[in-house]
Amino acid sequence: MRPRGHAEEVLVLPQSQTSIEEPVTTIFVDGQRCEVFVRTEPDLDGIWHNMLVFRRSGRLQSREALTTGLDWHVTPDLALLHAGRLSEMELKVMLERAMRTRRPLT
Repeated sequence: MRPRGHAEEVLVLPQSQTSIEEPVTTIFVDGQRCEVFVRTEPDLDGIWHNMLVFRRSGRLQSREALTTGLDWHVTPDLALLHAGRLSEMELKVMLERAMRTRRPLT
């Protein structure tokens, strides 16, 4: 079953000057704490693009955040509301997808 709001493409992107990032929740994966954020960013046409950002903390802390795109194209306040409604299981599935190796874009 595909989690709600989950897109096919998964990207690892730095936060830009125009993006808005808000904390959603904390999940624990393999005994390690993982902070979950929702990031929204408008494109030049004013369409909002949303993604989840995962940052692990603790002894095995990763230096880069993992992100996964969402099917939503909503404003930051609605993106935070939608992300807050995702279950822990849905968030863990999205994290696993974000951790998978991806093909290079051609």
